[in-house]
Amino acid sequence: MEPFEPPQDAEFDYLFRLRHREIAAVADDVVFARHLAGNGVSDEDLVLEVSSERVLVLRRTIEAMVAAIRGGAVCVTPFTLAEVNAQPPVYTLRGFEEEESRWLRRPTKEERAREALGPLTLWKGKDWKEGVDGTRVATVRVGLVHEFIDYYGETRSDVVPFIPTGAREILEIGCAKGLTGEYLQSRLGCRVTGVELNPVVAEEARKRLWKVVVGDVERVPIEGTFDVVLALELFEHLRDPFLFLERAKGWLRPGGVLILSTPNVGHWSVVWDLLQGRWDYLPIGLLCFTHLRFFTRKSLETLLHLGGWDDVVIYPQETGVPREIARALRKVKGVDWESLGISGFWVIARKNY
Repeated sequence: MEPFEPPQDAEFDYLFRLRHREIAAVADDVVFARHLAGNGVSDEDLVLEVSSERVLVLRRTIEAMVAAIRGGAVCVTPFTLAEVNAQPPVYTLRGFEEEESRWLRRPTKEERAREALGPLTLWKGKDWKEGVDGTRVATVRVGLVHEFIDYYGETRSDVVPFIPTGAREILEIGCAKGLTGEYLQSRLGCRVTGVELNPVVAEEARKRLWKVVVGDVERVPIEGTFDVVLALELFEHLRDPFLFLERAKGWLRPGGVLILSTPNVGHWSVVWDLLQGRWDYLPIGLLCFTHLRFFTRKSLETLLHLGGWDDVVIYPQETGVPREIARALRKVKGVDWESLGISGFWVIARKNY
């Protein structure tokens, strides 16, 4: 059982639909419900509890969970990607499918007690109706799921090295709940003004930041000037990046910097998927469902220069290339090995007037 209405965010609406498709593929008769009454469940029904809207599960894991229940298990919950040491690391849906296959080949594992159940749990109707405490019974672990991060609740402390010493006023575009801005205020002694499109999330940010503006960054008026304009994982979502680049110059004081972070579509995981005919959207990551633009280092540099920014430094977010991928591509001429090993970029653009 889980919310039967799609989430408001487009990214997790996509995941909601994907998850429902996978669940429906396993059973002939599926009822999705936010709240499930015990008298509506028979002893032989199966109840799948989804405790997070951010969880990805595929049909093979659900099939394995069902088989475990049919085999006598009381409570079944998969391993999570965060628990396993996936090698190579998982960046795409195809990569997740491969890691899932590895875990499905392993024997099921029974754990006598768990402090808490995972984001996905399967019960037989009889046990679910009786209110069996899943933390006190033997739990079977089988298959693999992934719970995406709460990107509204992230603290991006990794941006600190790029913020100039002495910055006192920072404008954070896409401030979410304000945790990054709150961290910067505490760490740097600055004041952070946040801009957030989601009004519900913006109310959370108001509790943490100096000031919050609610609206679309490509349209909403923003008063004042700043030492830093910060836009993390936002540039690829913009309808009109040239408009944003122009507005950012107006928000900055002379000598101020625009700091961006954005994914690299030339990363090995995307290239390897394309070689296999795959390009699968996910709610978060390199192939996020709401990305409108995709960049390599070259295309990013070109767009910034065409947008009037000439004093630009780009730093790579390096991951390296897995050995098996490197071996497979060794004989291909003209491979940009540097690009393959970069998942994204930091952009530091300075306004010199």
